[in-house]
Amino acid sequence: MTTNRWELDPNKFLSKEDASRLQAVARKQTESGEHVTIRDHFIICLGLATGLRVMEIAALKCSDLGLEDTIPSLVVVHGKGKKKRRVFINGSFKK
Repeated sequence: MTTNRWELDPNKFLSKEDASRLQAVARKQTESGEHVTIRDHFIICLGLATGLRVMEIAALKCSDLGLEDTIPSLVVVHGKGKKKRRVFINGSFKK
């Protein structure tokens, strides 16, 4: 009998060390002050902090961001399966 269990594959994720290195490179490039590198740094940090999919990040609008709420969050309108959901943002990312 086979089970149809969905399991996370650890080989598909960045290790903490890889994520830290990626952020360090993005941060270093951001120090140059170029608009493109600042945007890229933000996108990398957003993805690492929230776990959003690439297309979910691409579909975000400024109005989806709720920093003034009791708990800062993003509303993902165009998620997988076309389901709307709220993704919470931690304090360090909000800064």
